[in-house]
Amino acid sequence: MMCPAFLFSQVPLPNEEGMLLQAKLMVTRRDIGPNELNYTYRILEKIENKSLESEVSFYKALILIKTESMNYPLIVDLLEGSVEKGHPLAIALLYKINFDPFLLEEKNINESKALKTMYENLYRKKEVSADFNTALSAVNKMIAK
Repeated sequence: MMCPAFLFSQVPLPNEEGMLLQAKLMVTRRDIGPNELNYTYRILEKIENKSLESEVSFYKALILIKTESMNYPLIVDLLEGSVEKGHPLAIALLYKINFDPFLLEEKNINESKALKTMYENLYRKKEVSADFNTALSAVNKMIAK
């Protein structure tokens, strides 16, 4: 039995916050496959709301990491954009990239110290709820395979 097309036209399209929530839930799953990650990246590309930009950039970078993209400059660029807007998980992930080094060939101790200090300042001002080690642990879980 086919449903009339007008029934589907009455279903509201998800707003951008809903799209972001859907993307977050998908990206943070450990068992997500490449097709789902590509689909999720396309969802994020449709979000145009400037107030969501730092989160969109963070999750795009996370998807690129999970798909083992070799486009490290893009990943770092997306994260730096999120960091500029004070996204706490982006700060922790960029710290990891510079400190471990994760994705980069060598450590950047000065950059990692600056990022950790930035995060700790946000925490002291109560602009983020979790301490730095908790954020770093969350990031490690997000990128785990």
